Amino acid sequence: MMALAAYVLIAAVYTWPLLGSAGDHIASDAGDPILNTSILWWNATVVPFTTAWWTPPFFFPSQDVAAFTENLVGLGVIATPIFWATGQPILTYNLTHFLTWPASAIAAYWLAFTVLRRRDAAFLAGLAFAFAPYRMGQLGHIQVLALFWLPIALVGLHRYVADRRRRWLVLFGAAWLMQSLSNGYFMFFGGVLIALWIAYFCTTRATWRAAGPILLAWIVASLPLAAVMLRYHDIHLHYGLTRPHDAAIYFGAQPWAWWSAPPLIWFWSGMGVRRGELELFPGLMGPMLVAAAAVTAIARRTPADAIVRWQRWTRRLFGAIVILSLTAIGVTLIEGRWRTQLGGVEIRMSGIGRASILALMSGAAFVWLTPSIRERLRRRSIFAFYAAATVIVMVFSSGPTIRHGTQVMLESAPYGWLMAIVPGMDGLRVTARFWMVGTLCLSVAAASAFAWFVPRKGTVSAIVCMLFAGGVLLDSWPKEFPMARAPVLWPAVEPLGGAARATIELPLGPAWDAAATFRSINHRHRVVNGVSGYDPPHYSLLREGLDARDPSVLVALASFGPLDVIVDRSQDRDGSLNRYAAAIPGIVRISEDGPRVRYALPQTPAPVLGGTVFTIANTQTNGEWLIADLGTSQQVTAVELSFGAIRSGIPSRMGVQVSSNGESWTTVWEGAAAGEFLRALALDPSNVRATFAFRSVPARFLRVSETGNVMTEWRVFRQ
Repeated sequence: MMALAAYVLIAAVYTWPLLGSAGDHIASDAGDPILNTSILWWNATVVPFTTAWWTPPFFFPSQDVAAFTENLVGLGVIATPIFWATGQPILTYNLTHFLTWPASAIAAYWLAFTVLRRRDAAFLAGLAFAFAPYRMGQLGHIQVLALFWLPIALVGLHRYVADRRRRWLVLFGAAWLMQSLSNGYFMFFGGVLIALWIAYFCTTRATWRAAGPILLAWIVASLPLAAVMLRYHDIHLHYGLTRPHDAAIYFGAQPWAWWSAPPLIWFWSGMGVRRGELELFPGLMGPMLVAAAAVTAIARRTPADAIVRWQRWTRRLFGAIVILSLTAIGVTLIEGRWRTQLGGVEIRMSGIGRASILALMSGAAFVWLTPSIRERLRRRSIFAFYAAATVIVMVFSSGPTIRHGTQVMLESAPYGWLMAIVPGMDGLRVTARFWMVGTLCLSVAAASAFAWFVPRKGTVSAIVCMLFAGGVLLDSWPKEFPMARAPVLWPAVEPLGGAARATIELPLGPAWDAAATFRSINHRHRVVNGVSGYDPPHYSLLREGLDARDPSVLVALASFGPLDVIVDRSQDRDGSLNRYAAAIPGIVRISEDGPRVRYALPQTPAPVLGGTVFTIANTQTNGEWLIADLGTSQQVTAVELSFGAIRSGIPSRMGVQVSSNGESWTTVWEGAAAGEFLRALALDPSNVRATFAFRSVPARFLRVSETGNVMTEWRVFRQ
């Protein structure tokens, strides 16, 4: 309890003024934190994973939009009781955000104490993990900060292998489930670490029987996740939501990332390259301890190392090859492709693949020829596992290819293997977030090194522990802790209850959508605005139409039901947005509140088509129009264009012409097409069908004109 109290006190000072402004400001910024506040608020007021829960009140008219982002259900253990007690969503978020620091610290403390049985070393582990420099670059992502369930899961594994009590399997399974429901990234990244743990600790004569119960507990705990993930999969498939392969490459760690510190850190501020997600500086104290312990372990002689001379020289040879290979890899990663002359022989490196294989093979031979290291591995050294896991996670954090700038140093990196064999890994955009798992491994490895070097008791031990603790905090101490003003509710123009009318807040876009999402959880009317990991397919077309002041996009939205249009005139400098909304046919101004004006747009009926429908296949096209011959003169009432699942290349304006002879043409429909395509995308993104209706006219020939994109299929409606 003393350790927990110390962590809480340090976190309160470290994050100040978070607690002092927790009621009206929000940690970090008013973007992703506001979205996460909305999700925690939704989870506290609607039972997670019920039918109603899957469709929170944003991104109207799309359904099941909860699957567009993290569900944060695992954080409900903390957030939901706070909300029930206070009824304040911003306060709930801030307190939950704050508690990720002491929760992460005490979880890492428990893990380190479990494996080391040293309270001083365990305290350092908790401090190093909870206050790692990487966390300062992730302040806006509470789901990344909330990695406190994974160390608890590892506690369960270590304890079960030690005494085979089933309660530890229950702890492992529950913690694994809650971690996976806190952050989908860590369901995959944490799963990789657990798989490595089983491969290392459950492969001795004394422990191999533990692997079966552990795997069974893991499977049972994952069954609820399987149901949730299948639901996510089906929704993503329906909307065609995928991550481009290039995203994992772009957000993969490059060599410079490891000495790039988040700009909020005081001591290391300005070091390295500024690039958001790729500021992965691990600090100085942890790597220094681990490196010192690794060098000492390799250089240290024991009676077990008494081997014959040829073996000793062979070991030295392999050790030299490892050092040279790692040096070549390091130079290549830092400098890119290089070449040099040595004794008249040209040496060049264009990638690290061969050098990596050589280093691994030579390293394995070196370990095999070093009895003392083999003995530590046979006894499953805690330090060896967590130090090696730190390096492995660093490699995984680099993404599917390892690069130096635009140069590919290793085309098929280990993370790419995971993407190929683990379903869902290809949907993770920011592979560098793997490093949060690495900070946990590094903290335990550093604590293990500390326990090795520093005596268990005594004044010297206490002084050294305090010095290292100070160094750990210095590595990440913030020069400021950012706070942003939280969005306010608009009860005068967004009243609670009343008729079930959808709402759109204008302006629409990244600078305003998070606040609109937040307000929707309060009034519970569906809002067109939204912010999430994914956008629904129609959303970019909606933004473009609004930017162009195209009235058809609002009319199209109103085809799904009555629509309230709220214009924030304080964000409408030239007044064009308000004039645009007021000019929509049929719209009525009904209220205002300071700069905010509320309009009501009645439901506009969608086209109702009767008569005969037939598909046209015999068409001619030149890339700007299509012409179809119906064979005989027909009474035509509409044309439907079918794009299937295609979402790109949708024309902004179109025209439909008819002719009796194929030479003289009469225009029967012309105008902005964005509204109709928006409606089609929102109705069924897996089968986009846009209908353009007009008065019934006789025609044998039809011509559809558009701006350079050829339709894949089209149909004609006739009486």
